[in-house]
Amino acid sequence: MNKTSAQPEKIRIFVAEDLPLVTELLHRVLSNEGYEIHVFNDPLLVLTEANPKPDVLITDYEMPEMTGSELIRRCRQKWPDIRIVMLSGKYIQELAKDPQAKPDIYLPKPYWPDQVVDAIKKLLQDKPVPAS
Repeated sequence: MNKTSAQPEKIRIFVAEDLPLVTELLHRVLSNEGYEIHVFNDPLLVLTEANPKPDVLITDYEMPEMTGSELIRRCRQKWPDIRIVMLSGKYIQELAKDPQAKPDIYLPKPYWPDQVVDAIKKLLQDKPVPAS
């Protein structure tokens, strides 16, 4: 599944999450904020179908095919300036050990949708997207 709400000049957010209810919620909430949202139920597709590149990645930790930490590590290799939010139901010790696998912001589940919006706004304030 790959849903796209595309308009020029928007902040592009990729959501890597295997639970359809979560992706539907994030897609709706973030689209309403004016972001361009691309949802990927398979984290491998984030790496292969990212054209153009994302400004922000939101990822779960536990997914089929690869963990969120591995996805973060590979995304940082491909796009060093990407901003990343991880959503997870448990603290992952791996995050503390590997700086390449560490998200910019970690939100524990359960979270409120406005916490995700606030996290993205904070990321974009702290690390603005370069002009195209």
